[in-house]
Amino acid sequence: MGDSQTVPTAPNSQQDPREELAACLARSGMALHGTSWCGWCTRQLQMFGPAGEKVPYVDCTRPNGERGFSAECKAKGIRVVPSWSTKSGDIAIGTQTLNDLAAYSGCGHIAQIMEQFDKAMRQ
Repeated sequence: MGDSQTVPTAPNSQQDPREELAACLARSGMALHGTSWCGWCTRQLQMFGPAGEKVPYVDCTRPNGERGFSAECKAKGIRVVPSWSTKSGDIAIGTQTLNDLAAYSGCGHIAQIMEQFDKAMRQ
């Protein structure tokens, strides 16, 4: 990029960049794995604000509601929630920052937008 870096803006400046990130995560094949009893999973989704509804989510709650993980999630190698899986089967364990998710998913172009958004939100 050289010495002068320009921070890209969202295609639609009125759009919350978390919306763009949620859409990019879906396109890249990433998904959040969580359970109904996982507070950290809820917090991870809350980081997306209203776009949390658009984040690809796999509910690993056992059908009977007991603690533990569904057979589907166990088969994918999910042993801890929250966890993020990629299309290739890689797993990132724990709550991730939105910038880390952008970079990890191949949506790195959104990371700079997210940095700007985070700064604006703190003001």
